[in-house]
This record gives sequence, C-alpha cells and structure tokens, in this order.
Amino acid sequence: MFPSDQPACRPHLVADSTTAVIRLKHPAQRIVCLSASGLDVLMELGLAPVGGLRSEVATQPEFYGERSQQWAPVGTWLLPNFRSIRQLQPDLILGWQFPHRLYRHWLADIAPTYLMGGSGYEEAVLRLLDIAGLTQQTAAAEAAIAQLDEQLASYHQRLQGAPRKTVLMMGVSRLSRWSDRYPVETQTGTLGSVLQQFTTFPWLKPVAHQGEPGLTYLSLQQIAQVDPDIIFVQSYGAAVLRGLNHSHRWRALKAVQTQQVFEVSQFWHWGNGTRLLRLMLQKLLPLIYPQAFMTAHSSQLASSSPPAGLRQRELCDRLGLDYRHVAQTARQLGLSTHAYVQQQTGWELRDELYYPPA
Repeated sequence: MFPSDQPACRPHLVADSTTAVIRLKHPAQRIVCLSASGLDVLMELGLAPVGGLRSEVATQPEFYGERSQQWAPVGTWLLPNFRSIRQLQPDLILGWQFPHRLYRHWLADIAPTYLMGGSGYEEAVLRLLDIAGLTQQTAAAEAAIAQLDEQLASYHQRLQGAPRKTVLMMGVSRLSRWSDRYPVETQTGTLGSVLQQFTTFPWLKPVAHQGEPGLTYLSLQQIAQVDPDIIFVQSYGAAVLRGLNHSHRWRALKAVQTQQVFEVSQFWHWGNGTRLLRLMLQKLLPLIYPQAFMTAHSSQLASSSPPAGLRQRELCDRLGLDYRHVAQTARQLGLSTHAYVQQQTGWELRDELYYPPA
C-alpha cells in the first residue's frame, strides 16, 4: 500500500484484457480513444479524448454530440493513423483487443496502450474502474456504477411479480439473410447479462465458440425452437428488415404475428459500457413490459393533475418514448402511429387526443 498523504507519488497501475500491465507515473490527461467502449468509459468519467473516432456513438446527443468535432481525427477503428496519434502526444491510448492488438507494438511505442475486451456487466464495471484508476477519476466511476445499480434496483421493484417474457436481441444484414446465420446477444453479452435479470433470456454462447464477445449465431429454425415473445432487431437499413418478411419461418414466429418486433439503435452493437447499458435498459424495458411502466407513469400523472387529453408527441414525451423511434417502428410494422401508440401504451385515442386507460 502507498501512503495516503502522498497521492501524487502513487503509480497508476492496471492490467488490461490481454493481461498487459499499464503503468503511469501521473494520471492520464491526454487520451486517444480508438473504440466506442472507450468513449463510453470517458463519458462516464466526465472526460473527453484529445483524439478519437468520430463514430456515430460519439456524435449521439447522449454522448458527445457536437463536442466530438473538437477532438482530432485519428483514422478509423480498423486502420488507426499512427502519425496523427503521435502528433497528439498522448499519455494513454484506449483500444479494443481486435483489431488493435495487431497494432500494439506501434501504439505502445507512442504511449501506454490499454486494450479492452470481454463482455458482461462485471467486465464493463471493471473496465470503468481501471480507466478511472489511470485518470484519477475513481469517484466519478463509483458514482456511475451506483447510478446503474440504483436503476437496476428500481426496475426489480417495478417488475416484481410481472410474468417474464422471452426476449431475443438479434442482428439482420443481407449477409445474415443469405447465410441464415443471425448474430444473437447471449447471456454473456453486456446487455444480455442484465436483461436475463428481468426476462427469460435463454440464449447461450457455446463454450468453444470464438468470435465477438457475448454473441452467437443462430438460424431462424433455431430461433423458432424458442419462439420468443418479443424480438429486438438491429438492422442495417429498413429494407433489410422488411426483407425478412419473405421468409415463412420468420412470419411464423410468435413475436412477428403479435407485432412485437422492434428495431433498435445500433447502440446495442457499438459498445460494452455502463452508460450504454443504462440507455438501452431505459428504451427496452418499457417496450417489454409496457403495462408496468404505464401504470407507474399514469399514477404519477393522475396524482399531479386531473385526467386530460394529450397530443401524441406530448404523450411520448411524458412517457419517455422516443417519438422518432415510435414513428419508424410503426412504419416498419405497417401500422399508423396512432394504432401503434395505443397498442404499446394502452392509452385511448379520442378526437386526436390520448386519454389514460379507464
């Protein structure tokens, strides 16, 4: 242990996912970030990189938004620009095992390089604490973890006694349709490791299976053997998702027949961090258990004001629903937004205004 009265002299020491040891004499201040998961960590710590990927994660309003234009571009996730990184004189580089392990020799020649990897809630928390230790931001990390744990406790309380629904999270691309191999989030995935606390989530990753952490690949026939109640789909374009309707196996699924298929943001695939986890749970759980969330919102509205009609946009705002996502999903399902909102919320439409269920 180091003396508590000499914090400036403490070495900042952690081991990354490859077991490589990263030792800093001083807290890192100039950080280059080459992965979405790294941006998630930095955002939780209240930090911003001096250089990084201007990916769609970075530009999201829940992350850095327009502030992402203030840092220097450093190439792409697959092909970092080593010259640009060196010019920034970083004291820490954040990457992901693949592909950045291939470049570790060159990256480490510029600055100590922490490579992230793995999936699951515990990995996300440990990763956050590691970077917090290297940047002297442990208090911020602990606050972010506490916020997530409080959110989980709140959901457990709200959903206590609710019948569990079987949920699937899958990806769809033209290649997956052609090969009939769809990426599926498993219990070891960051989001899957938490969703299984609130749902029936039977998707397992074979022990010997290599590839992306937390994912497995299943055919529609294998998915049909479980026949989930609700399906969340990450697709690469609305046309790709609509193309699934040509498959009789897809059309025969319970979730498809009951219109419980929802397209989700590519956030699911972009990162493995605690911030992303909070955001996705906020979006997904009200879709899985609408009545549980509507009851809470309805009681709050009833206690604060007498029953009154709300316009569609106002209802979405009050219930925490993303209006653009609602409209897009309704269109993909071939429903009007009015029909879709009524189906999901239980609120009744009269004369273009919505009223709480009787």
